[in-house]
Amino acid sequence: MRARLGLGGGGGVTNHKTLFDQIERWRKRDDGVCIVTFNYDRMIEAGLLGLGINIVELADYVANEHYKLIKLHGSVNWAREVETLIENIETRNVWEIASELIHRAAELKINQSFHVVQGHPPVTTYGTTALFPALAIPVENKRDFECPDHHVEVLQEQIPSVAKLLVIGWRATETPFLRMLAEGLRRRLKLLVVAGGAAQAQEIAERIGVHGIQFDLFMADSGFTEFVVRREGDEFFRA
Repeated sequence: MRARLGLGGGGGVTNHKTLFDQIERWRKRDDGVCIVTFNYDRMIEAGLLGLGINIVELADYVANEHYKLIKLHGSVNWAREVETLIENIETRNVWEIASELIHRAAELKINQSFHVVQGHPPVTTYGTTALFPALAIPVENKRDFECPDHHVEVLQEQIPSVAKLLVIGWRATETPFLRMLAEGLRRRLKLLVVAGGAAQAQEIAERIGVHGIQFDLFMADSGFTEFVVRREGDEFFRA
C-alpha cells in the first residue's frame, strides 16, 4: 500500500471535508492516507465524517483501512489517568477536581492510559481515578508525543510507504517528528506545501530539508481555503 502523509492545519471543518472529498476522488484503491496533526481541535474528525469515518474511541483513529489520523500533541477530548490519590473524588464535582489538579500539577504522577472524555472542562473521573487533559505544550524540541503509544507505532509503520507529503498550515518546527520522518522514509517524496504563499512555503520546505528528507517541491499559490476551492491539489493527488 502506498501512503500519503498529510499534516493538518487550520481552515475549518468545511475545508477539511472538501479536501478529503478531493483526495478520495483521486485515491487509488490500494492507497492509504495518514493524517498527522499537531492541533488539539476536532475539525479533522468532523471532516472525516463525510467519508463515513466516525471516530468515537481511541482505536477508531487508526482502525480504518485507508485513513488514519495521528494527533501527536493530544486532543481537547483526550485525558490521561492520574495515579496520585485525589481525596473524596466520588463526592466532588469536576470543577473541584480540576482546581485541585491545577494546583497540584507539579506533583502529579500521570500514567500512559488514555481515555476519550466529554464535557467541559475535559477533566472527569474513571472510576475512582482522576483524569488529566492530554494536551502537549507546543515547543519545538518536545521529546514526547501526547498520544497513545499504539498511534505512534502505527505512524512509524506507515512512514516507509509514504510517497507524497501534503503540508497544510504547519511550520515544520517539531524536530522529533521530523527526525522520525527522516529515519523512516524509503524514497524521495513529492512535497506539496500550502502556506499562504511561495515565500512561506519555501521556508517550510527548507526546514524539512535540513533533516535530510529528499523531495520534489510543489507550492500552492494561496492559503488553505483557496487551495480547496480552486482545486489546486487535483494534479498532485492524481499523479
